[in-house]
Amino acid sequence: MCQTLIALVTIVAFVIAGGDPVLTLFSWLTNVATLCIIALMALASLAVVMFFRKRGDASESKMRTVILPLVAAAALGSILALAIANFSILTGASKTISYALTALLPLAALIGVALSQRLLRSDPRLFGQLGSSKN
Repeated sequence: MCQTLIALVTIVAFVIAGGDPVLTLFSWLTNVATLCIIALMALASLAVVMFFRKRGDASESKMRTVILPLVAAAALGSILALAIANFSILTGASKTISYALTALLPLAALIGVALSQRLLRSDPRLFGQLGSSKN
């Protein structure tokens, strides 16, 4: 119900503003999603380095566990920076709207960190199960 209400308010706002809610929202949000995927890929590359550093496994080469993941993180970080800098070109939106949309990435990350810290304080056992799956 809440998601439907938010979608309705957003679409009505676009209609009132004279914009095409389908084409504009689709362009904006798919590009924001692309930024999120690039950011997650860069973070995953850094996570590889941290995983092997914490594990201390010498059976894997430094090339696979440190150098290549860091190169990938740097390359993806550069692509992310370029995409953010040129987001208005990607979306066709004004620079103000483009930067507001790109600000959603760090905002979502901060909210996620805050919620995880709250979970850690309120239920450490459940927090410890994050990232594990029991298929």
